[in-house]
Amino acid sequence: MSDSVYFSLFKGIPDCPVTIFNQGRCTLENRLVLETCIIGKSHRVTSRGDGMSITEFIACSSDAMEGDSLDHFPLKSGENYSREYQVENIKYSVNIEVVPWLFENMDDFMRSLGEVPPMEILTHSFEPVKPATRTKPFTGLAVDPAGNRFFTIHTYPENKLSIISKTRLQYTAEPPGS
Repeated sequence: MSDSVYFSLFKGIPDCPVTIFNQGRCTLENRLVLETCIIGKSHRVTSRGDGMSITEFIACSSDAMEGDSLDHFPLKSGENYSREYQVENIKYSVNIEVVPWLFENMDDFMRSLGEVPPMEILTHSFEPVKPATRTKPFTGLAVDPAGNRFFTIHTYPENKLSIISKTRLQYTAEPPGS
């Protein structure tokens, strides 16, 4: 990729300025509240419950972010990443794939997920970096409240690749070991 893209996870909400292009809010079946934002070709998802929160970014850089970082790593073409985090009473499981193909739009991405229940969807498209690029880049988020999970898609036509993430959140009223 021309600019490195990173996965970052923070306990709480990091202090960093963002420009929000689209946003949503929903409550998962397990009572966690998700605040979802498309911030440029990036996304931010904050999961909140019982006075604590976790914030995920897939973004070009998080150098300007200050906060309690749980993880931060670059995403590389052709790689798959699977990570789990336990923060108090939230178990956060994320799978990320950087694939060498493009999704045309959010509907195309949703079809790739197979049979899925109704979801709350956010999407935003951008002008191509290279004017001759036929496919417009877009970022999308799909939340499955009943399944306590969300999916994200970021497309980079100039590099002919997409970044897909699938996140599941388990939440209990009491932190483990209480």
